[in-house]
Amino acid sequence: MDMGDVMTDQWFGITWAAWSTWYIVLPIIVMIGALLVIRWVRQSQFIDNMASKRHRQQMLSHASLLQRGIKTGLYAIACVCIAIALMRPQWGEDEQSVTQEGRDLVIALDISRSMLAQDMTPNRLTYAKNKIKRVIQQLQAERVALIIFSGDAVVQCPLTRDYNAFHLFLDGITAETVTAGTTAIESALHKAAQAFQSSGASDRQRLVLLLTDGEDFGSEHERMRKLLQKEQLRLFVMSIGTQAGAPIPEYNNNGACSGYKRDKKGHIAITRCNTQLAQRLAQACDGVYVQAREDDSDVSRLEQWVNHFEKVASEEVHCNSYIERYYVYCIPALIAVCLEWLL
Repeated sequence: MDMGDVMTDQWFGITWAAWSTWYIVLPIIVMIGALLVIRWVRQSQFIDNMASKRHRQQMLSHASLLQRGIKTGLYAIACVCIAIALMRPQWGEDEQSVTQEGRDLVIALDISRSMLAQDMTPNRLTYAKNKIKRVIQQLQAERVALIIFSGDAVVQCPLTRDYNAFHLFLDGITAETVTAGTTAIESALHKAAQAFQSSGASDRQRLVLLLTDGEDFGSEHERMRKLLQKEQLRLFVMSIGTQAGAPIPEYNNNGACSGYKRDKKGHIAITRCNTQLAQRLAQACDGVYVQAREDDSDVSRLEQWVNHFEKVASEEVHCNSYIERYYVYCIPALIAVCLEWLL
């Protein structure tokens, strides 16, 4: 684990990896201390009631004040040491080499104007983004990249295992990002191939997830099939939208809906998910096709498809981590408890 992955506090040259547990441990220590004081008082009252001061030393020789003080002190030492151990004290560094393995998945997201249609809740674009997040949640330890495309394609996020950074890029896609023009899937596939080439891992599986409503394809399937074969890309197509379709909203500069897109005759244009065209694309490229569903069976199908390909080991990653030292405080706590029991 990299040192930057954990929120820590440093005091007295020691890193406390679980410093926040102090707020839980402190009330417990106070409660134990109060119980020890109460026990001390009750024992003293019991001794006072059992014998007078003159006969106490002879009759209650085993009830030594010093002995009781030592036992109470040992209890306190054990509690404090355990409390310190729970805060995970760390010092010193340990360098480790981790061999990473997995598969590469490039996610290509259609951001054409038709993706603003609201036949999916709240619209096709947001629905696709949420679907991508669930895909990322299922595909742990895989490198992922994000490409957005419409009239052209842009690499929004290169291949990475940093899912937090990936989500930042994904969340940055809004209605303002959407552009007009035909859906340039071929350009998106070219960008995907470049993303794999720039990653420097030629022996890893090259998987592409394409999310689109299938409208206005601007390329021929045969040309894309040859491109996929040449670049050794594996394609998974997920169509977004319904065949019933919905109008395409238009927004003003303030981000408010100002109406709907109209055709040349002035009628409101209806965009429909072209599932047949998406299926033909997947078939032509020897890929897999699913239609996005509410029950996430599509995500499960994608997960099975990804897991079908063998993981490939990549470069070794060196990471530094602090050395756990909690045992330094656990040992005195154990010794204190044993001594208290023996007295």
